[in-house]
This record gives sequence, C-alpha cells and structure tokens, in this order.
Amino acid sequence: MTNDKKTTERSEESQRNMPEKKTEKKKKLKPVNIAVISMAVLLAVASAVIIWFITRDSNPVEHEISGHQVPGSRGTVTALDNISDILDDLGTPIDDSYYITEMNVNWVFDRWDIPSSTAFVGNSIDNRRTVYFDLHLRETGELVYSSPFIPVGGQLREFALDTEVPAGNHSAIVTYYLVDDNYEEITTVSVTVTLIILE
Repeated sequence: MTNDKKTTERSEESQRNMPEKKTEKKKKLKPVNIAVISMAVLLAVASAVIIWFITRDSNPVEHEISGHQVPGSRGTVTALDNISDILDDLGTPIDDSYYITEMNVNWVFDRWDIPSSTAFVGNSIDNRRTVYFDLHLRETGELVYSSPFIPVGGQLREFALDTEVPAGNHSAIVTYYLVDDNYEEITTVSVTVTLIILE
C-alpha cells in the first residue's frame, strides 16, 4: 500500500507540475516572438529608409521649376531665365479667361444671301472685351461669314452669309475672337451651330 500511495502521490505531483512546465514553455516562447516581431519591424523600417535614400531627388531645385498655368492661356513651362516674369504675372489679374456667349444655335436662312431672322449673337455685358466671329462650315472648313466687331453689350441680328451655301442643313463652327483695346486678338472661343438654308 505504501508503494501504491507513493505512486499516487507522484502521479498527482507530476500532474500538478505538468501545467507549470507548459506555462514555462510558453514563457520561454514569448521573448522569441517579441524578438522576431522586433526584427521584422526593424527590417521594414530599414528597407523604407534605404528605398527613400535611393529614390530621393539629388537636386530638389529641378522639381520646383515645373509647368505653370496662367489663367486664360495655354500655360508656360518655367525655366530659370523666365521664372521672375511668371511670378510677376501671378500678381496681375487676367480678365480674359472666360467668355459668355449669347446666341442661338439654329440659324435659319431663306437663302444664303438673305438676312436671317433667327440668327442672333450678343456680347454679354458680363464679358470684358469686344469680340468678332468667323463662321466656317464644319465639313469643308470654308469661311462663310465674318462679323463686324461687337462691343460689350452689343448684338448682331439679321445678317446674311458672305459666301454661297447650298440649301440644306449644315454643321458650322462659330469662332469668337476676343480683342484688346487696339483690336488685337487676345484669345478665341469656338461653338457649334447648325445652318439651315431653305433654298
């Protein structure tokens, strides 16, 4: 019985000690996990720093000189010799960056040389410049009408075409030219219209 008692006591003691041994193993693994995670983080940071050094710009001044869009223009690529001119332009407000059209889009003519009762073009009082326009047939590019100058707030009605256009419906392009005080062209705006020639 004594041996049985001792065996039972040993087995109970070993069972009590077993969970402690498992716990000890888990405690031994935690520092390893922490070390692996730390190494992974350090490796990621080191990789990011190396990539940054490889890809960073050796001459950052070159990237400061870039394309510059002046309102109302096509834009200007800046360079060392024109940077001061562009900076000066930034301080100058440009009024000619837009144009409001006042017009209808279906122009009916009884015949090409008879003034239309429906064609209408106005230079809105919200615009800042005098305009004129040219009318080209879309299919051929032929110029069929050139308008007089239209001042701000002015209207053009009842005009005939300058060139013969056969009867039918024709797609056409109206190109407006904004001009300065000396009637020099500043910019253009184009709009599509339909010419309806009845005979």
